[in-house]
Amino acid sequence: MDTDTLEFYETNAEAYAAESLTHDVLDIRGRFIARLPKGARILDLGCGSGRDSFAFSRLGFETVPVDGSENMCREAERYTGLPVRHVRFSELDYQEEFDGVWACASLLHVPSAELPHVLNMVRQALRIGGIFF
Repeated sequence: MDTDTLEFYETNAEAYAAESLTHDVLDIRGRFIARLPKGARILDLGCGSGRDSFAFSRLGFETVPVDGSENMCREAERYTGLPVRHVRFSELDYQEEFDGVWACASLLHVPSAELPHVLNMVRQALRIGGIFF
């Protein structure tokens, strides 16, 4: 994530989180969930407000939310009640730990030169047969 984008989220985390909770992603989230085993472990990559992490958790999925903005992590923790890890996409260090990686509207913040590395980190985080959405 470039510094201008990160600064935007750090400065506007509370307002952005409140606004993002109103976005209807039920259909696409449902398509992701339909491909996962019951009780799957999900990495919510760029969790933002925690909207989707909250939904996954309520549906019985083990959910690990992460975000590159410290202030967005705080907003997500407040909303979800889950611990949220502050980590940039390029610094992911998971190895075959997730049945699914959810990156709703997140990868657009990755500079194109870093995208191959980030996608490799996502691949490494997934278990065999895992779903990246």
